[in-house]
Amino acid sequence: QFLKPGIQVREKIWKSMIPDMDTQEIQILAERYTFSGGQISNIATKRDIDYAIDGEAPGYDQMLMYCETESLQKAKETKRIGFR
Repeated sequence: QFLKPGIQVREKIWKSMIPDMDTQEIQILAERYTFSGGQISNIATKRDIDYAIDGEAPGYDQMLMYCETESLQKAKETKRIGFR
């Protein structure tokens, strides 16, 4: 089992994955969401795909939507079905 990174490490991961994102917005996302590096990578990939399709970088509100979607995906994966 891997421990999730702390706030400062999450900030660095966000910055490395999305270097053009505003530093204050990165700090907010790092504080609000306790994502693993892989989850942040998933969000960055979604952003890159939308950027390529739409021709403009998704804004902060769209980033929040990506984060909420990623949070819901993780919750669905950890939900157990059956008897235990």
